[in-house]
Amino acid sequence: MPAKKSPRRNVRRKTEKKSFSLKPLMRALKLTVVMSSIAGILSVSVYYGGQAVEQFLAKPIASIVVNGQFVYLAKNEVSALISGNIQKSFIRENLDAMRQNLEANPWVDNVTLRRQWPDVLHVTIEEQKPIARWGKKGFVNYRGELIRVTDSGQIGHLPILKGDDGSAMLVMKQYQLLSQSISQYHLKVIELGKSEIGVWTIDLDNGWRLLAGRTDIVKKVQRLMKLLAQKKIDQQDQIKIIDMRYENGLAIEWKEAEQHARNNKDFLVDRKKQNI
Repeated sequence: MPAKKSPRRNVRRKTEKKSFSLKPLMRALKLTVVMSSIAGILSVSVYYGGQAVEQFLAKPIASIVVNGQFVYLAKNEVSALISGNIQKSFIRENLDAMRQNLEANPWVDNVTLRRQWPDVLHVTIEEQKPIARWGKKGFVNYRGELIRVTDSGQIGHLPILKGDDGSAMLVMKQYQLLSQSISQYHLKVIELGKSEIGVWTIDLDNGWRLLAGRTDIVKKVQRLMKLLAQKKIDQQDQIKIIDMRYENGLAIEWKEAEQHARNNKDFLVDRKKQNI
C-alpha cells in the first residue's frame, strides 16, 4: 500500500509590525525639565544663600559673651582685650589673630571663639592653673611650663620653686614627688630650690630646711620621714637644718645650739643603728 502523505501545515509568516512609541521621549523630556528646575532652584538658593552669608559676615558685632571660670582674670579685662581687636564686621576680622592676642596674656591658657547669628561673639577663656611660684619671675603651671607675670601678688600663697629657667619642668616634677612623700606626715614643701651646681634645698612648713645634695632627693626625704615615724629624732620643734648629704645618716643643726651643745652638737644619726 502506498504511504500516506502527511498533510502539509500551512505556515503563516507573521509579519512584525514596527510601531514608534513616544513614551521614552516623554520620559526624557520630563527628566530634563525636572533637572533644569532643580538646577535653577539650586542656583537661586546658592545666590541668595551666598548673599545671606555675606550679610551675616558683614554685620557688625553687637555683643560679646565671655565664658569661663575666672580666678586671676576679670571678665571686664577680657572684654577690653577683645574690644580692642573688634573691627566693623565679622568678615574683616582675623579670628586667629584675635585668639593669639588673647593668649598673649600670661594668665590665659586657651581661647575658643564662636560666632552666633546675627551679631554675637562667644569667647570662652581657660585660665592658667599655677602650681607654684618660680622665684620672682612668675609661676609654673601643672604642665611644668614657666609663665612670666609682672604681678605675682595673686599667687603669694603658693610654694616657691627655684632654679635656672631651663630646669622648670624638672624642679616641678621633684616638687610633686616630694609633696606626695611627705603629705602623709602632714608636712608641706613651701620652697624647693636647685642651685647652679645642682644642689637641692627643701624648706618645709614646720620651719625645717633640708639639705638634700645632688642625687636621690626623694629617697633621702623618705628615709628622714621613716626616722620621724619611728620617733628616732627628738625635740623636733628645735630643729633648724637637717643635712642629708651623708651616705649613712644625717646631721642636725639646732635653732639654739648653745642650749643643745652638750647632747646634740654635730649630732649624727647612724644608718646602721637606726636600721634604715
